[in-house]
Amino acid sequence: MHASQFWRWPRWPRILPNGRMSDASEPTRTFSRVSNLLWRGLRIALGTFILSSLGACALQEALIFPAPETQRYDILPPEFEEVSLTTSDGETLYAVYAPPRAGDLSLLMFHGNGMSATGLLPFGRVLSAEGYGVLLLEYRGYPKSTGRPSEDGLYLDADAGYAFLREADARVVAYGMSLGSGVAVDLAARVPVAGLILEAPFDSLTNVAAQRVPFLPVRLLLRHRFENLDKIGGVDAPILILHGEQDRVVPIENGRTLSEAAREAEFVTFENGTHNNLLSVGGLRDVLRFLEGLESTPLE
Repeated sequence: MHASQFWRWPRWPRILPNGRMSDASEPTRTFSRVSNLLWRGLRIALGTFILSSLGACALQEALIFPAPETQRYDILPPEFEEVSLTTSDGETLYAVYAPPRAGDLSLLMFHGNGMSATGLLPFGRVLSAEGYGVLLLEYRGYPKSTGRPSEDGLYLDADAGYAFLREADARVVAYGMSLGSGVAVDLAARVPVAGLILEAPFDSLTNVAAQRVPFLPVRLLLRHRFENLDKIGGVDAPILILHGEQDRVVPIENGRTLSEAAREAEFVTFENGTHNNLLSVGGLRDVLRFLEGLESTPLE
């Protein structure tokens, strides 16, 4: 039923300036035109909303996992070697590995969504020089790894990296950066680890996405949720959380919320820290201090 049928403007003629009588149906026609315009605008707005929602749903893998086309370094430092890992669902993962030089602590590194494993080589070399083992794991669908990335798939990738290090009798420290925090928290909540380090983590990818695009029903559409807040309480190991006060990608409140929900967590903030510079503004010092404290802590 047309909106104008619910209301009829009184059909009273009026006298025009030229002395002639107006058409008594003119107000009705005016109201009808306005009503048509309103309904047309509503349909356009609704159509735009639906198309935007469908587009976001279809493109969310590309937005969450924007894998670079190539790795960053073609020539590995001498302390690292290429290794190939096979996941429980048959994917082949590329990784680079430096065995520990002293002790038995090894870091299983999970990078951010727009990075690659070899992009962490400079940091990995620092850790290796300190005597720690380092496994830089490449997610499925990223350079030199098979498959397509997904939340559940990345969890299986983490299992493969963990199994590799445990076969080498290593005590594993899970290290997650940004998106990698979701992988690291999930792993540490399921298997024994010596420690967990989170750099610029989110409490929930769903929450972060909903805050960035509040006009879309993200909570209904998002398939890859990485609910860190629901899992971190299950981590039975020391935790170090690093976050920058100037982080505009994942606000610092995310790290604070995680630290409060954890059993045992140290929350370190950096006044000049952004999303990607935490190691260079003091975070490296805190990471090495934290690792030194884990060396004498046995893995239960």
